[in-house]
Amino acid sequence: MENPSRVFDSFCEYPFRCFADWSYISNKNKERWKFLAWVLLCIWVSQDVSGQDWDGVIITAADYQGLQAFKSSIPQTLGLLPNLRGVQLFNNRLSGSIPPSLGFSLLLQTIDLSNNSLTGTIPRTLANSTKIFRLNLSYNSISGSIPLSLTWSSSIVFLDLKGNNLSGSIPDTWGESQKNNFFQLQSLTLDHNFLTGSIPVSLINLIELQEVSLGHKKITGEFPSEIGRLSRLRTLDLSHNAINGSLPASISNFTLLTKLDVSENKLSGEIPESLSNVNRLSFLNVSFNNLSGPVPKPLSQRFNSSSFIGNIQLCGYSASAPCPSETPSQIVPAPPPQKQGAHRRKLSTKDIILIAAGALLIVLLILCCILFWCSIRKIPQSNAKNGQATAGEVAARAKKGLRELELKPKPVEMLVGN
Repeated sequence: MENPSRVFDSFCEYPFRCFADWSYISNKNKERWKFLAWVLLCIWVSQDVSGQDWDGVIITAADYQGLQAFKSSIPQTLGLLPNLRGVQLFNNRLSGSIPPSLGFSLLLQTIDLSNNSLTGTIPRTLANSTKIFRLNLSYNSISGSIPLSLTWSSSIVFLDLKGNNLSGSIPDTWGESQKNNFFQLQSLTLDHNFLTGSIPVSLINLIELQEVSLGHKKITGEFPSEIGRLSRLRTLDLSHNAINGSLPASISNFTLLTKLDVSENKLSGEIPESLSNVNRLSFLNVSFNNLSGPVPKPLSQRFNSSSFIGNIQLCGYSASAPCPSETPSQIVPAPPPQKQGAHRRKLSTKDIILIAAGALLIVLLILCCILFWCSIRKIPQSNAKNGQATAGEVAARAKKGLRELELKPKPVEMLVGN
């Protein structure tokens, strides 16, 4: 076993690791060490310990025993450390509230308190640091509303508040700041809360936004067409809400979109044909809505029926749900046939020559048929005339023979008497 005095000497360099490994400390001195921990913590907060600067606090689930010295809660004075740059206390059984003092650490860059049992509200001061870019408070029991100060932060890139008890409406002040700053938020995750209201249109101010997850809440209202301006969006999850209206055609502007989940809402109308143009879409779920009409053929070929089930009036996505009659718009859009007709009117010189030759050939065939028919008709007439001439010659010859017989002298019959 390592010498306990050596452990004490290393306390200033790795303070929390010392508390985490209780194997160094005998059962007899545990209570004494707990008291000493509190004393050293007070000294550490009031001034730099041994003149060193502290960059952050990292305690994971493996170090839970070390947190027993702090009664399983985050010290409210933790944010008073002047050079604190990161706090990562995820996957512990911490309780209590989030210290508002964390907002006083102007150099703070990351806060990860996920997977704990924290309660209370989100301090408005957390957004005071102009360098904070990652804030993860997911899977706790935090209540209250989302502070407006978080929607005005121009430095936050990753914001995850899912799996809490947040309530109220989603703020519609995202990216609205008096300083006209460039907002860098790329990931916004608010699902599995009790938030209400409608989809905030102000999200269009976050031009760097790549992921929006607002599922499993009580969001109502229509799907705003302005959201189509978020050209860099890759993931959009609005499932398990009460969103009504129709899917806007501007959804095709999400050229980088890979996941779209709007299942279990109250959407109506047809699926936009333009959604087929989103080539990178690998996950689509519009099931259990009030959608109607035929599913665009490219989408029915790319995704299985589970993506469309639960829409009574939707058809054409599987063999078990055929459309009553195949409409031209389902197979070929209506405009193309008109364009094809227009192309037929614009004939080339070669086409004109071929058409003229074909017409001339038809005329010649007709003339040949007429001549052939006339020749067939003349044959019986000529035969009849020849027959009449032969009969006349025979009659003339007969008359001539009779005349010759009449002119011959008759022999005198001599009567011989008995």
